[in-house]
Amino acid sequence: ISDNRFGSEIVTDKGKVFKFDEVGCMIDYALVKNLIGDANQKFLVTDFAVPETLIDANSAFYVHNENIRSPMGLNVMSFESEVSRQKFIAESSGSILNWVDVIELVKQRSM
Repeated sequence: ISDNRFGSEIVTDKGKVFKFDEVGCMIDYALVKNLIGDANQKFLVTDFAVPETLIDANSAFYVHNENIRSPMGLNVMSFESEVSRQKFIAESSGSILNWVDVIELVKQRSM
């Protein structure tokens, strides 16, 4: 993980862990392996406000901000709470996203 503010991982139903530099790489992998929507897989993202904390990707709060560069260029930050996300937006701006929006952003980028 080149920047721990953006890391993500998939934990399979067998306990195998796949780590990624950012949420976009994780989603790319999950799309290729047809894992999106599979309830047996855990998708985790790093809380941008507390980088040593992994949170459930499905319930995380996301911001897209082109001024904050992520390792692979998706430029999406994840937060554990709406309060943290709003604080970030107040300080740095950005577009509000949810998990489905992030998946769609990755799909659009790979077209």
